[in-house]
Amino acid sequence: MGTPNPYNIYDDCGPDLSYQALFDKYYKPEFDRLGLSFAPSTNKLECITYGHKVYLNTDAVRKALHVREGIKEWSPCDGPYHQTGGATRQQQNARDLINTYKIPKFIVYNGDFDTVCDFISDQKFVTNLGFKTTEHYRKWTVDGTYDGVIGGFVQNYEKGLSFVLVRGAGHMVPQDKPEAGLQILRALLGLAKL
Repeated sequence: MGTPNPYNIYDDCGPDLSYQALFDKYYKPEFDRLGLSFAPSTNKLECITYGHKVYLNTDAVRKALHVREGIKEWSPCDGPYHQTGGATRQQQNARDLINTYKIPKFIVYNGDFDTVCDFISDQKFVTNLGFKTTEHYRKWTVDGTYDGVIGGFVQNYEKGLSFVLVRGAGHMVPQDKPEAGLQILRALLGLAKL
């Protein structure tokens, strides 16, 4: 028996159907090659995350969010995707955004319970961008106070680059740890410090 949800290995719920299709198409062949198993959830009635796609596409919600008429329905994984297996090299794009376009903040974040886009690979990605660290790898809190609830760990680099690990979250950090996700967004907007 494998994990019911490779996007959050400690979740009792399997991924929503849109994630399941993405996983089956792009990641399951690699899981099979490595001899890893995947067991879809049988506990769908207790999984509160199912149905958010339907909710977000209701007329009332779309109107409240000011979605223009004629815009396609929202889906969590429905954008352009590299057809050779999902992974594309992004180091030069990241360097260009930081060096050429001078964006003030660039945050790469991961939940530590995600096996599909794991934090070790993304931390290596950030390290390989070649920027110098500005402080030691340290904890951060969801409210920004010294003794607050630990949100995870952060490594800050020069030029506003940060790698953030979110403790106890899977692939969908804002869904799994909304307070931590909000603090990351606030940091990206310059309203908080991680």
